[in-house]
Amino acid sequence: MLLRSQRFVQFYDSIIKVPDHDEILLDVPSLLKDVANLRSTNRIYPATERSSQTEQITIPIVDIDERNMIVRCLIVFASKDASDPAFKNLETGAIRMAGRQLGEGVAISAHMLISLKPLRNQPDRRLVIVEDVPGIGISRIQPLFRSCFQKAQTYSGTNRINARREVWADLQLSRHCNLKLGQILGRESSKILGVEVIDSNPSRPALDTEPSYTIVRKELYIKVDQDATQIRRILSLIRERFIRRDSYDTLRLRITSEKRSQKLDIDLRATDLMESALTRTERIPLSNPIEQCQQAFHDELLKKMTGILKNERSRLDGNL
Repeated sequence: MLLRSQRFVQFYDSIIKVPDHDEILLDVPSLLKDVANLRSTNRIYPATERSSQTEQITIPIVDIDERNMIVRCLIVFASKDASDPAFKNLETGAIRMAGRQLGEGVAISAHMLISLKPLRNQPDRRLVIVEDVPGIGISRIQPLFRSCFQKAQTYSGTNRINARREVWADLQLSRHCNLKLGQILGRESSKILGVEVIDSNPSRPALDTEPSYTIVRKELYIKVDQDATQIRRILSLIRERFIRRDSYDTLRLRITSEKRSQKLDIDLRATDLMESALTRTERIPLSNPIEQCQQAFHDELLKKMTGILKNERSRLDGNL
């Protein structure tokens, strides 16, 4: 459940290129500006192969922040298949279902920032941060941008038999990892509060990725000593105790570290869990409430996300 008083953002590394055509050199800032100049009706993608009549994902707002060299996007996903939200009166206990009108789908939104400035040591990569909203993940964002790139700019390429054809750019996102599990658990303030073991392979519903997973939850309270041997022993005990079927592939730890609560997803197939690379995640507290679906940018969240992206970009470039 999303809270009105906070959001989490996740960090990604992005590559924008024409697949299988490395000879085509893209002007990425120009391409992204052309996406911003598209009519909003052209920044829409059917989110599933079933039909655009049931689900739809779009970028209604794209803004170029020239001063900070950032592209700012608001992504909206809507599904007719999603269950209507419900509200409960905390005093009387009465539950009210929120109805919908004909043709409407339940809608959610997420803010996304793309750095126009590539990383100094990796000129083909740009930093991206995305508001963490269940239902708006990589698998929906990437085809949405592919569709927008196709409408913004096309290029001439050749196939395997050297026939000319039109090609277009693709957005490839990979998780931006800057810490290892052993480093986080080795901090003096770290505590493991809970464990979830997940089979992440089943098909997912439209808006919430979690309920369709097979999940085993256990509440724990483990004060972690900074000794690496003890940390490895704890992780081994968790793996041996809760992995009952080969299909479980993800260990989700709920921890506190340096006065911050975090959820960490770890691949259980990794040989050494201590060396597992973790996606950079940041919690953003908000004084102005944010809704499940925004019709415009949330100014406070956007300002804080911009500062976070600039700081991480400077750190990676060696300026901090």
